[in-house]
Amino acid sequence: MIKEKSGSKYTAGELAELVGVSPRTIRFYDKKGLLIPTDYSSRGYRLYNEDSILQLQTIRMLQYIGMSLQEIKDYLIKEENTEFKDILWNQKLMLEKKKKRIERIIYTLDEMLYDCYLGQSEAKRAVDIMQLINMEETFDYRYNFYEEYSAREQEWFQWIFDRLELFEGIKVLDMGCGRGNIWVRNWSKIPQGATITLVDKRRSAIEYLESFYQKNQRFLQKGVRFQFLNQDIETDFIFQERYDRIVTDHLWTFISKPEKLMKAISNALTPNGFMHSTHNSYGFMEKVQQLFEKAGIAIDLNKRIQQQTKERTQLENYMKNCFTQVNCVVFENRIVGIRQADAILRYVQSQDLQLYTDYCEGWKEYEQKINQELKEGVIFETTITAPLYRCSVIGDSE
Repeated sequence: MIKEKSGSKYTAGELAELVGVSPRTIRFYDKKGLLIPTDYSSRGYRLYNEDSILQLQTIRMLQYIGMSLQEIKDYLIKEENTEFKDILWNQKLMLEKKKKRIERIIYTLDEMLYDCYLGQSEAKRAVDIMQLINMEETFDYRYNFYEEYSAREQEWFQWIFDRLELFEGIKVLDMGCGRGNIWVRNWSKIPQGATITLVDKRRSAIEYLESFYQKNQRFLQKGVRFQFLNQDIETDFIFQERYDRIVTDHLWTFISKPEKLMKAISNALTPNGFMHSTHNSYGFMEKVQQLFEKAGIAIDLNKRIQQQTKERTQLENYMKNCFTQVNCVVFENRIVGIRQADAILRYVQSQDLQLYTDYCEGWKEYEQKINQELKEGVIFETTITAPLYRCSVIGDSE
């Protein structure tokens, strides 16, 4: 048995025995740049010190919780500027996401089976359920896409959370909260005494958040409370109190009468409160259109691009009609490192499912053409811009 001694140096074999792995594993980690020797013997053997023991144990632990070797390497490089608890929390969220996907499938089966037993219209109900699920998965794909190909270190949900400017005892209403990513990803940063009311018409979303809250309540700061409402914002929800912040991120695409809802929101804000609202990003589809033209792909995205611009302009006009002050800041995100056509086409599909339906017969051919362009040295990089609006009523009073 090798004993750990202060100031000792260990060969790869001795280090492996101390930690309980094989010497081959030590060599593999060295090859991948995860565990670099601190010195070499006169015969050229790798040597390690006490810090190497801790680093090796850290690598093994991070592997155990599901991190890839590249993710571990990135963490070790940025270790001085990265809190270990944030690494663990993010990994926990990733596993929660995988778990939720399985639970979502089970939920779909349960709903369909229940309707079958009740003798309800099975096909119609199945379509309704799948529309809600597709809505969630579309947003999930785009967010995961940004995480994988983003060159920006600050994460989207951290950025928008910081701009909420929360304080102790704040009252927040999150309308169309989805899976509550703003809160889930900044869980321990929510200030003391805050009350967060989450509203969404998708029962699965609210049930997920209630379950998450019950399991992770101990990680919240003192006095933080969550309230959960499974309601349709336009038909069921009634404003019964005022709020310091009302969050409407990526909501307006799904609202039939946005100006009416905005007026109700403006009346439900406290004197110093504001509505916090994000909308669809732009910049990526414009770059894809250029790539399509270069590759000789007869798909015109300009109609979709123009429609998004029109929707954004209309949204801003509604805001100006309902609030006395409307400020907009943008989150600019450089997208790099795309090497496969599949990633580009799946993003396009997530933006416009009808587009995929119209051109599905040629989708494989388009994929081959884009891959050929990428192989010939075309670098697909672009900047995506996401607007964030802060809307308030100046001079409001109780």
